[in-house]
This record gives sequence, structure tokens and C-alpha cells, in this order.
Amino acid sequence: MILTVEECKKLLQIQNDDYDTLLQDLIPQVQSWITDFCNNTFEIRTDEIYVESDSLTFTHGSNPSISGYDFEESGFTIGMHIKVAGSFSNDGYYQIKEVNETTIMLADDETLKDEESGSDVLITVASFPTGLKLAVAKLIGEDLKNNSVSNGEKVVSESVGNHSINYGGAVMKGEYPEAILRLFKPYKRVKFI
Repeated sequence: MILTVEECKKLLQIQNDDYDTLLQDLIPQVQSWITDFCNNTFEIRTDEIYVESDSLTFTHGSNPSISGYDFEESGFTIGMHIKVAGSFSNDGYYQIKEVNETTIMLADDETLKDEESGSDVLITVASFPTGLKLAVAKLIGEDLKNNSVSNGEKVVSESVGNHSINYGGAVMKGEYPEAILRLFKPYKRVKFI
């Protein structure tokens, strides 16, 4: 993942564990949104480190893993981010916790669905710039603020009697503030339609 739950909590200054489950769900959703918004898969195309196979097995559980190939010889290493494409239900980005000849063990907070071999899967290396971590945390902070309002809309201003407070301009439901979106400008790629 682009950002761990602990990194996100640190950047958002969240002290307790109340939001851990929500953060674990939000991080991959925001990561997917970012790749679409930036039109950037953050893949590192290399002829040396990749796997293309129809014999990979994905295993869910306390030790999520991908097996069925000599990953170590292919150049995959601990801490590396990978992008899975072409699977039946496990396409996405993951971080490697351990790697050996036949198995990639993923970080503990990664989630897989059990899947037997049969699909032609491509695994490549992905690299997320460190600068994205803060921007991702800010997007998640916006989502947390939105979820704290009962109807899901952002509070942009409040008025009590003659007293009025504006919280930074009108932002419609489902949109992120322009100040946060500008953080992604260096990572955007041209999209041809």
C-alpha cells in the first residue's frame, strides 16, 4: 500500500485505535482514486523484475501470500511494492514482507481473496514517491471529516444568531479541496481521450 495505517495515523495525529479498521478500508480506496486521478500506475517498467504466469495462487489469512513462482530469483525483495494485474479478484498494490523461492508474503495489513491458479497474472514493481504520503493522508483526513457528519456532506459554514463561521469555501459532496488536489500535480500524467 501507498501508506500504512500507522503512517496515516501519525500524519493525521490520531492517537487511539478507534479508526484503524476504517483507515485500513480507506487507504486502498484512496490509492485507487489517486491512480485514476493522476492517470499514473506508478509502475517501474523493467525487463528484469516482473512475473507473468498462469500458475500463481493467492492465499488469504493472517499471512497473505502469493505463491507458484521463483520470486527471489526474479529480483523481488523485502519492502518492495508490487502491482498485481490480471487476477480474478486480487488486482491491486501490495507490499512485500518476506520473499523466498516460491512465495511472496505480504504485509500483515494487506488483504487478499483466496484464488487458485488459472488466470494470466502480471506482477510488476510499483514505486510511490514519498511526497504522496502526506497528500494521501490529507485526502483520508477529508474522508474522515466527511464521515463524521451524519449526512456525509462537508460542513462549509455554520451560523448561530449573528455569528457566522466559514470553513474554507464551498466544496460540494464527493469533492476534495483544491489545495489538496494541487499536491498531486507533479504526479499527474496526460490522459488521451
